[in-house]
Amino acid sequence: MSNLTPEEIAEKARFNKLSPAQKGLETKAKKAALKAEVKIPEVKDGFLNPFTTGVTYADFVDSIPKGKEVAEHLKGRKLSDEAIEWISEEVKNFKKNNKKQN
Repeated sequence: MSNLTPEEIAEKARFNKLSPAQKGLETKAKKAALKAEVKIPEVKDGFLNPFTTGVTYADFVDSIPKGKEVAEHLKGRKLSDEAIEWISEEVKNFKKNNKKQN
């Protein structure tokens, strides 16, 4: 018999339904939060909000499905067009700067 609370059982069931990529994102976010002692970034439906405290550009870029543009990934996520345009430009600069460093 399990010693888990009903809430813990529900959370475990929710986590088990996630894809391996989504599980990886949540696990990575939880580990980073524990290490940095910050609020755990919430991943909903495989979406990691880039405006959430504790989410890095690298985390956000990793969460975008391959072949999908940033703006396309953000569309329909209750973000203004200006916010989508801004984060798209930030991600472009982040990727450009990372290429220079490598």
